[in-house]
Amino acid sequence: MAFVRIDDASAWLERFVAEHIPRAEEDAVWTFEGAPLPLHIDYYDDVSDAPPEPLVTSVRAVVLCGDQVLTLRNPDAVHALPGGRRELGESFEETLRRELLEEAACTITNHRLLGIAHLRHVAERPRSYSYLYPDFLWAIYVADSDAPDASCIGDDYEIEARFEPVAAALNRVDLPSRIYIEAALRARD
Repeated sequence: MAFVRIDDASAWLERFVAEHIPRAEEDAVWTFEGAPLPLHIDYYDDVSDAPPEPLVTSVRAVVLCGDQVLTLRNPDAVHALPGGRRELGESFEETLRRELLEEAACTITNHRLLGIAHLRHVAERPRSYSYLYPDFLWAIYVADSDAPDASCIGDDYEIEARFEPVAAALNRVDLPSRIYIEAALRARD
């Protein structure tokens, strides 16, 4: 993607939000330096163009293998959106591949953009907070894997990684995962 100024990225986000309806939304509370950090999150599954790089802090994916989906369990939830924070200079694809190897020992093929999550801080910025504020995005992909043997390989947060039948996963995973699994299945048809 070509270089995009943060002002241009913010204008893109304003246009995007004005033109799209989120599939779902929720409020969440993260923790920063022991204090609550409330956010509002909108989940979109109707995205065809990659969001501007300056706003994307994390890249995640629904990973399918036949009629199975990769699920992960951590101390907080069961989910189907492995991925994580971009490192300096990484492309979306590089982040996705690295994170899937780290979290689930999983390789992917045929990845394509599925949606975005728009996260917005709803409280005053903490004094030492050095991350994007107030708005940032997660790019959500769908990808295929031909290796249905996932495993956690020392990730410091995820406890379990495994492929399981889509129907079973839909009953276990969190709201964002359900939204994007369903979108991945629609995109497959």
